[in-house]
Amino acid sequence: MEPAGDPTTGRHLVNLGVALGHQWLVALQPPQTALTASEIGLLDRLISDAGNRRCRPGTLAFYLTKLARLGGYLARAGDPPPGNVVIWRGLARLTDIERGAEIGAAGFVGN
Repeated sequence: MEPAGDPTTGRHLVNLGVALGHQWLVALQPPQTALTASEIGLLDRLISDAGNRRCRPGTLAFYLTKLARLGGYLARAGDPPPGNVVIWRGLARLTDIERGAEIGAAGFVGN
């Protein structure tokens, strides 16, 4: 299921679900609901799968945990699920990394 237009709509729905405590609803969605293909690719390259023992690979909950880890979530065995703040921090970092990757790929980097 592709998000209609901008993926920020999916992001708002995901954060609303997390804020309301409906993580099980979020876990059932495919990652493309809230993330673009380039964001999923960057998360796969940047964050290892080792800390995602509670989530099935390839689900939205799996990628939200990766996003939260980018924002500082430690994903230890006894930790509660990540909250909105740490997910938004991870999203901000991912956006910066994605923009940097786009600039680097465009060849505008030089001395």
